[in-house]
Amino acid sequence: MVAASSYEQAFRVIGQDLDSNRAGDFLLKRQEENFLVQAQVRAQPDEMVTDTEGKKGNWRKRLREWLAKDTKSEEDVDSKKTRWHAVDLFYTPQDIDRLESLGRQRRGLGEEKPDSQTAAEALRVIGAYLDSIRVEIVSLAKNGRLIKIELDHGKGSLRTEEHDISSFYDFSVKMYLKRKRNSV
Repeated sequence: MVAASSYEQAFRVIGQDLDSNRAGDFLLKRQEENFLVQAQVRAQPDEMVTDTEGKKGNWRKRLREWLAKDTKSEEDVDSKKTRWHAVDLFYTPQDIDRLESLGRQRRGLGEEKPDSQTAAEALRVIGAYLDSIRVEIVSLAKNGRLIKIELDHGKGSLRTEEHDISSFYDFSVKMYLKRKRNSV
């Protein structure tokens, strides 16, 4: 079983991996000390197919689409062209330690405020929230802006919470200010 104090760290690491895999919606399930994440992952641009013959399309068309991003919202262009793949990602404590070490090397000094729009930051904040209420997680689902968390309060007492992702913003600001005070 995962120690309650480790959710913030474990979820940040899982979030960094989801970010690097270009994940969208996902379902995270705790399996004893491990985590299984079933995610929708955005295809890399060179994996996208633009015609029925399996060709990538001509460069002029791709250039027009890229230039159109200046006049259209990114979501308009993205929603028409994005291809998603379902993937299962499995994280053991050893995987989390290894990914944490790699992430620490990339983060550097960490003087600037983390980007709240990333899965890494969102999951880190949710992990800190779970640490603060001292419960065990059963599952966590992200579907668009909705976060659904199934919690085990012990002795089989399960509870489900639903949050808009923005509801964690105040909590993340408090975490940032606390870290800033501690570093001074």
